[in-house]
Amino acid sequence: MEPIKQVTSELTGLTNHLTIDAHLISELTTTKHVFVYGAGRSGLALQMFAMRLAQMDKPAIVVGQITAPPIHEEDLLLVASGSGQTMQTKHFVETAKAVGAKTILLSTKADSPIADLTDQTIVLGGKAKYADQKSSQQPLGAAFEQLVFLYLEAVVLDLMSAWHLDETDLAKHHANLE
Repeated sequence: MEPIKQVTSELTGLTNHLTIDAHLISELTTTKHVFVYGAGRSGLALQMFAMRLAQMDKPAIVVGQITAPPIHEEDLLLVASGSGQTMQTKHFVETAKAVGAKTILLSTKADSPIADLTDQTIVLGGKAKYADQKSSQQPLGAAFEQLVFLYLEAVVLDLMSAWHLDETDLAKHHANLE
């Protein structure tokens, strides 16, 4: 099979079961600040989501950035970890929980050390970086990382509808130093 068809076919199969989680939408709507963190490519997908949140005028912070403020109890930490075992991610979840912040994990599985800590785990599928499962022919955690991006893009559309925003509203908050 041609590689682009293989990738899109895998993603179609992996997204057939996904729906936008109403609790995630509620938390994103009611929380004061949304903090995001993921290692590697999962983190890049979360950074793109934070950018969209900011364009929707929702305070969004990428953990680790030099200007990141402290997390508080009225905030949400959204993390992604395919394995659910990434040590730095687990540490950030523990810190957020210690101050009373809400925590949500995007992962390949419901049972993991990080899932045991978070308020909610949303299972997207794909495979973790070093998993033996054959849900994807793509290397390492590529399918999961793509699912994080696609799922959060769909969340953006849901939020735009819920918050009565259109592309013009987002453009008002788009960076102009580019």
